[in-house]
This record gives sequence, C-alpha cells and structure tokens, in this order.
Amino acid sequence: MNRFLSASVAVLLISAAVAAQTDDEKSFRAAQAKKLVAFANKALKKGFPHKAKLTYLMVLSEYDPDSADANKALGNRKVGTVWQPVPGFQFPKVDKPDPSAAKSLMNDYIKLSSDLVYAHKEMARKYATAGRTDMAQYHYKSILRFTPDDEDAKKGLELVGIKDGLSGTSVEQKLFQRGVKLADVAKKQGVADHKVTRLPDTDKHPVLERAKVDYISVKTEHFVLRGDYDEETLRDAGVWAERAYELVKAAFEGYENLFLGDTSKWSSTQYAFFKSKDTYDQILNANRDSFRTKEDFEFTKEYTSGCQIGNLGVSAAPSKKGVCDGAVRSVARSYSVLGGAALSEGIGHTFVGMLLRNNRRFLVDRKQQIGTQTEEEEIAKFSPDMDMWNELAVEQAWKKANLPAVRLPLITADKFDDQMRIKSWSFCHYLLLRDPTLLRHLSQMTKFKNVIDIEKNFTTEAGVSLAQLDKEWKDFFTGATPVMRAINDRKDPMLSVSSSVKKWLNAINHVREKTYRAAPVNWSARFSSRCKHHADYLLQNNLQGPDQEQRQDPQLPGSTHEGNMFAQMAMVSTRARDPKKVFAEWMCYPGYRDLFMVATLKTIGIYQEKDVLVLNVVQGLVTPRAQQFHLYPKHGMGRVPASVKVADLGPELKAFLTKHGKGDLEEVGFPLSLHFGNTTKLHDMGIKCRVRVNDREDAPGLLHIADDGTHRRTASPGLVVFYPIPPIRKGAKVTVVWNFKYGDRLESLNATYSH
Repeated sequence: MNRFLSASVAVLLISAAVAAQTDDEKSFRAAQAKKLVAFANKALKKGFPHKAKLTYLMVLSEYDPDSADANKALGNRKVGTVWQPVPGFQFPKVDKPDPSAAKSLMNDYIKLSSDLVYAHKEMARKYATAGRTDMAQYHYKSILRFTPDDEDAKKGLELVGIKDGLSGTSVEQKLFQRGVKLADVAKKQGVADHKVTRLPDTDKHPVLERAKVDYISVKTEHFVLRGDYDEETLRDAGVWAERAYELVKAAFEGYENLFLGDTSKWSSTQYAFFKSKDTYDQILNANRDSFRTKEDFEFTKEYTSGCQIGNLGVSAAPSKKGVCDGAVRSVARSYSVLGGAALSEGIGHTFVGMLLRNNRRFLVDRKQQIGTQTEEEEIAKFSPDMDMWNELAVEQAWKKANLPAVRLPLITADKFDDQMRIKSWSFCHYLLLRDPTLLRHLSQMTKFKNVIDIEKNFTTEAGVSLAQLDKEWKDFFTGATPVMRAINDRKDPMLSVSSSVKKWLNAINHVREKTYRAAPVNWSARFSSRCKHHADYLLQNNLQGPDQEQRQDPQLPGSTHEGNMFAQMAMVSTRARDPKKVFAEWMCYPGYRDLFMVATLKTIGIYQEKDVLVLNVVQGLVTPRAQQFHLYPKHGMGRVPASVKVADLGPELKAFLTKHGKGDLEEVGFPLSLHFGNTTKLHDMGIKCRVRVNDREDAPGLLHIADDGTHRRTASPGLVVFYPIPPIRKGAKVTVVWNFKYGDRLESLNATYSH
C-alpha cells in the first residue's frame, strides 16, 4: 500500500470512528462547544462579529453540529431534524474600533485555548491508554489548532521537524517547502524585468484582420501580445506574461512530463486584448467559421469573455490591470492544460493570485448565487482582492454544505457560480502545493459523467481519495495546524487593532460627513492586518517618502510580495500625529482624496504605530449601485495651493510627465481630479477637462487616466486627473468643466474656486 493510499485509509478510519462517537465523546464535544459558543457570544457583544462567526462555524463543524445556540446565532432554524437558513437573515458585519475590547477578547481566547488544550489532551491520553490510536491522534491534532507548539501533540502525532521549531506531517512538510519556494519566486518575479519589443504594424494576424479591428503588437522572449491598448500597456502585459512563465515553470519543476513547458508545443503563444466586449464579439462574429458547430459559437459568445480562435487567444479586458491579469492567466492555462471550466479557471486564478494578488478577469462569466446580498457580502463577492477570496474560502471550508471537490470536473461554464469559483481556485491552489500530479489526475476526470465514477477512478489513479483531499483542503484554509498557518502567513486580525484606531476613524468620518456629505465608513480588523504588516515594514527599515511608502523592496527585511502589491494602493503617512495636518497633506495627492468623498468605499482598515499610519482603502470598495461623480476642488471651495512638487507626488507622475516631454518639471499645477468611486471603463468615456482662468483664458495641462496606476498618491480606482502646466498663478479665479459620456448620457460637471 503506497503512502498516499495509507494516509487515505487512516483518515477514513478516523472519520468512521468519529462518526460513530461514544457517549463520552459526544458529551466531551458538547461541553467544548458550550465554551466556544460562550466565547463567540462575547466576541459578538464586544463588537468583533467576524471572530464570532468563525467560532460558531468551528462549533458546528468540529464539535456539535446540532448546537442550537451556534445555529441560531448564524441565522439557522430547525425544520424537523434539519437546520435551515432563515430567509433574509444577515449576520452582523461591522467591527467595533475598540482596542481595550480587542485586548480583553484576546486574553479570553488565550484562556479558552488553554482550557480546550487541557480537555483534548485528557481525551487523547484516555484513548491512547485504551489502544484507540486513531481517536488519540484526532484529539492531538485538535490541540494544534489552539496551541501550535504543544510537545505532547507533536509526539502523539509523530510530527517531523520542518524549520525553526515548526513541525508537521510529511505531507505538510512538502506543502511548506513548495509554498516557501513559490512565494520566493513570486517575490523575485514580481519586480523582475523582461525584454519587450514593438512589432512593425505590418505584423498582422488573420483572425484580427478578418474582423477589421485596429491593434498593435509587441513581442517578448516567448509570447506575442496584440490589442487596441497603448504600447505601454501591452509592454507591461508582456513583462507579466514572462514573469508568469517563470513562476509556473518553478511550480511544475519535477513534473514536466505532466504539463506543457515547451511553448513551441502550445496551441497558442499569442494573446490579443481589447477594451470592449463589443470588439470581442465583433472578432467572434468575423471568425464564426472557426468554431466546430453553431452551438459552440453561440455558447462562447454568451458565456465567455475570452477564447482561442486558431492560434490566437482573444479576450475582452476592460482595464490595464485586466490586460496584465489576462496575460498571466493565459500563460498559466496554456502551461497547465487542465480540462474543464472549473479547473481551467481555477488554475488561472491561482497563478494570478500569486503574482498580482488580484483577480480582475473572468474568462468564464461570473454567475451570482441566488439570494440577496448585503453590502459587505457584495464587497467580498466583487472584490478582486485575494485576501477577500481567502476569507470566502475559509468560510466555505467550515461549512458542511460546501461544494465537494468531486463535483469540480462536472462543472460547465453556464453553471459556474461564485461558490464554485472560490472552491475551484482554492482547491487548485491546494493541490498545486501538495502535489501537481493530483491536478493532472483531476483534470482527466472530466471524461466521467457522475461523481461515483469520478471518486472511484480518481482514487485508483491517484492513490488518495477526493474525500481525503477535501478534508486536507479544509484543514489548509482553516489553519488546522501550525504548518497550514505558516504557509498562509495568517495572523489573528485582533492583533491589528491599534490604540489610535478610533481617533483616526472618527476624524476620517468627520471630514466625509461634514465636508463632502458622504456616509461614514466602517472599520474592519481583518482589513487592518495588511496595514499592520506594511507599518511594521516601514518602521523596521526606517523608510519615508513617496517612492518608499508605496512599495516594499524585496531586498529589505520584512518585505513580502503580497505586502508590496498591497502597499501600492495603501494610504500612508510617516508623520501621523495630527489628523488635520495629515489630511491637508493628503488632499494634495489626487489618489488619496477618494477616502473622503466616494460613496463606494464602505469599509476601511487602519493601523498606526508611532508616527506611521497605514490605511487599507481598496478591499472595502463595492460596485456602484448608481452613478457617482465627485470633483476636487469642489465648487465654492476656498483657496487651494497653486502648485505641488513632482517629487512629492512620486515616480509615477514623473514617468507620466516624461512620456509627454515634460520630465524636467519640478512643479505642476494643483491636481484637479474627477472621481468615479470604483474601476470603470474610463478610456471609453471621452473624458475632457477645460480649465478657465479669470473667465478669459484656457489653462494648458495634461489629462491622466489614473485608474490603472500602481502608486496611490497619483492613482486610484476610477480616477482621472488634470495637471495644469505651468501652475496657475496665485489669486486667480479658476473654473473647471468636466465633460464625459456615462452610459447613453453626456455629463457635464463644473466647479469654481480660487488659488
């Protein structure tokens, strides 16, 4: 019996034993469930609902699925013998910015963990004495969820040393080693440069020529990228395609015979990206004869925004970030060649998440699950941020009714909803770390038509059941062991509640409500975790200035690839003492102004340590439910500065000015901004800005579509900026008129102010 099959049998035996619990075991679990429910109730009362929710879910999953208190708290009611969701129930979502309550709750959790460890240890010893090694190991493993370095549990589970006191099973050892390796490659490739050249306009592709669309082309070492985006965007996408190739190659190193590393054998190394879905449809219509059947063509047009026609991958990408996402995704899918909609999308999301930390493209169109959604759930469903996706995977893993992996090979594009997307991504991510061979085996299961045949044949071929892998997937995302938590670098969000959080939240909301009549934003401990990490990095390395604050240097201690991607869109102050002074400075940065005015920002993260303040203002964005336009300066404002220093706004503005022949400027006029509140198709809106000075002359300047930038001082989702060049003289009366197309309407907004 091989080691994978042996592990599978062992777990199945434990599962069977757990299913047939003795009265003592049931009593034990019920007693622990009461302790956990009491803590969850306290967490809810103290204002930390997310902590409470995960605890209730743990109770139902691990201790007492029939717990009335936990079920009712989560909005379930008993119908006969089954607990069912109460229609319209909404679990509380908003954290309370109360550091003393957080500290008290953390102390309570430490005591609770100690009690649970003692109780599990007593049960483990009783079972070991009785010769029930299976149940003894179950309880020892439960200990590690609460106390990761317990020596008795390590000994009882026969764990092996991995690194710096970290211990785990042989499977976990491999998971950790592969996780560390890929994180290191992603960190290095995240800043690696790759050569990209512009192809002559005579270099055409027949698929696009048949559609009579305009496009340009660039070439990298392995790929050709085409599309109607500007050359800079396609060059960036080409760099990300090569970065993705290096990461995927590292992920499948040692498994080359199962995947397709030789690009000369790929069905396509050419990818075309277009701004509009209409253009994508135009290309499909012009190449209708390339599809095998009429049904294939109609299915592709209705359910996808990306496909392959001949040797060209074609897709609609509504933004620059979407193009880069598409380049990474295309490489990952071509290299891995996994079959089925769920696995193909899942592996694409996996590598995009590793490199870009956001998923902005869905080649298989998004399908929402039936039912209403709260604004907070909408944040999670629509946010491209991988931290939010990870949270959804954690909650799905805790639930007994989660989508079983055995169903993944059966999912088709027309039935691919949000729950399926999260499971396909998270399961592919887990298998990639555990053993890429399992991805190939699962891909081959698409030839079967029912779950019985899939489970049977997969177990035979892989030597491990999908039921066992589902259990491991659950343990991985819920942090069941120290190794799992180390791989995911998961810290308790309660550690991110800084002593000054309430001061800063109140100050922000005061400005939002009093000055801009915007609804107050909520605060989240979860959203603050990334803030704490970046603040710690800045303090550790004593860094200041626009170039240093909006990134993490991979050569410096404390930096991570995820931290670098977060830092780009974070809001940062390294002189954070007086909110009024900080906010006055931030209003000179067009990318920072969103915080005070946009209605689509519902929840933020805040963390301050010493003079360093970091805000997370991206995770809590929601999709606009109605048009949202905001101007700055707004009409009737008092005086604003006449100019700002280019160095204060950062390197991205310097590069923009250089591109337009103004790279020698040390100052520009005070930035005038138009805010849409979230990512939208700004390039298609014909946005124009006219600036009149003293009602007589037009001020020259440069218009910057700043939605796709990577430096928060000058970029943010849904932002357009006009930089007057040269600066408008002091004392002048300024009238700004913005014109743009929004949907089927022409909009015109104006404001008058003075310098």
